[in-house]
Amino acid sequence: TLSGTLISVSEVRVTPDLSLARIYVSIFPQDKVKETIRAIRDTGMVAALALRPACPAEEILPYVHDIGMVLVMTVEPGFGGQKFMADMMPKVQAVRAILDRESPLCEIQYTGGPDSAGDDQEG
Repeated sequence: TLSGTLISVSEVRVTPDLSLARIYVSIFPQDKVKETIRAIRDTGMVAALALRPACPAEEILPYVHDIGMVLVMTVEPGFGGQKFMADMMPKVQAVRAILDRESPLCEIQYTGGPDSAGDDQEG
């Protein structure tokens, strides 16, 4: 049970043919992350982690074997019109290196991009 845990749904994406759905959530308090990932996996869904710009790549290590994707954010969440943070690309590479070593089948994505004009888009 996740008693005392706030899970905030920030976005839901569904493919046009309804074959794939992704639900993006925030988990508070953060000490419930592992328990929440386990609850997501117990339903048969794939869990993912998002790393805000201030979070180091190594933050994924305790969870890397329990998740199916890491989203590296290249803009601060919740604020529109931001410029792409090119200094986050080394973090994308660091996350990929961790995943290649620890969980090679885990996917990696990043938000924003040089051509996104600050829009929060996946790359």
